[in-house]
Amino acid sequence: PSVFLFGNLGLTQARQMKTAAVAQALDRVGADALCLHLNAGQELAQPGGDRDFREGLTTIRRLVAELGRPLMIKETGCGISPTVALALQEAGVAAIDVSGVGGTSWIGIEALRARREQAQRGRELREWGIPTAACVGWLTAAGVRAEIVASGGIRTGLDAARALALGARVTAVAQVALAALCEGGARRLRTCLSGLIEGLRMVCLLVGQRKASNLAQAPRVITGELRDWLQQRPT
Repeated sequence: PSVFLFGNLGLTQARQMKTAAVAQALDRVGADALCLHLNAGQELAQPGGDRDFREGLTTIRRLVAELGRPLMIKETGCGISPTVALALQEAGVAAIDVSGVGGTSWIGIEALRARREQAQRGRELREWGIPTAACVGWLTAAGVRAEIVASGGIRTGLDAARALALGARVTAVAQVALAALCEGGARRLRTCLSGLIEGLRMVCLLVGQRKASNLAQAPRVITGELRDWLQQRPT
């Protein structure tokens, strides 16, 4: 592929792999970088899921030191706090995908697979975590220097523009792209992505910014629940 490509592994699984094995897996798919996902909530709700989350930072530091490729950490629908983000930055992570509440709930998905009491626990925690917009605002205010990626509930160009205005460097989508692909194949997917880009361009024009990367400089008004979240940022 001609695009910048990530290879994706779970942090728990990567801990059990030698660095050479991780590198071999990335080579096999032609990946330019490694993405490690954090999914403790999903694993806890998952029938037969992993329960051993030890040595996560140790694993990350090892891969940063030995792999020779950029490393991104992403959540899976629960968000990333400033405390965690700063620890990841200290470990040498190049980018952090907050993957906050607002998009696909992997805890909710596992609740559909589980039975009885475990399914009930998953339903109770379906909305557990930090909303995507709050994650981005918190990490920006905390001075996180690693690239911030906003995903989790990004469905339109306007959503992407809002995330960039809060301090994200990049935004990411999954559900809307997958739905378009399933509905109409590659042609429908291209139309969907073009629409997202066009919506983002329209917002840039409307706020007087020539580039999406300048949206963080645009005037903004934050109200309601998001304002409450931002005012209660952990210190």
